[in-house]
Amino acid sequence: DTDKVKLYAIKRTPAIVIEGDKDYGVRFYGMPAGHEFMTLVNGIINVSTKKTGLSEKTIEKLKEIVKPYNIQFFVTPTWPHCPPAAVLAHSFAIVNENITSDVIEIQEFPNLSDKYEVFSVPKTVMNESAEVVGAVPESVFLGKVMEGYTNQ
Repeated sequence: DTDKVKLYAIKRTPAIVIEGDKDYGVRFYGMPAGHEFMTLVNGIINVSTKKTGLSEKTIEKLKEIVKPYNIQFFVTPTWPHCPPAAVLAHSFAIVNENITSDVIEIQEFPNLSDKYEVFSVPKTVMNESAEVVGAVPESVFLGKVMEGYTNQ
C-alpha cells in the first residue's frame, strides 16, 4: 500500500501506526508480542484519550522542540521493563507534533540492532545524536531528548 507508506512515512515493515484524530507520529515496528503487546495497548489508549501522564514541566520543555525530531526506542518482547519506557517515548510524540516515536522490536530488525549497538534493552537513540540505555525516569529521559535536540 504505497500511498499509506508515503502518507505515514513508514520506514520499515511490519509497521503499526497508532493514530487518533490525527497522526501523532507514534509507530511500532515489528510484532507487538509478549510484554510489548501492552506497549501497543497503552499507545492506543494514550492516543485516543490524549492523556500521557507527563508532568507539566516536561510538556512545557518539549515545546522547545520546533524541528522534526525522531526517537527510536529498541525493545524485545521478553523484557518486562521495556513497555513503560516505550510508552514514555510515545507520550513525547503525542504532546509535540514535531516528535516521532518509533518503537522497534530488535529481533525482527537485527540490522538496526547492529547499527545502533543494541546490547541491552531498552535502548533509545534520539535523532542520531543522543542515546540512553535502560528504563529511566521521565526527567532523565527528557534531559537526554533535549540533549539530542541541541546536538543536532
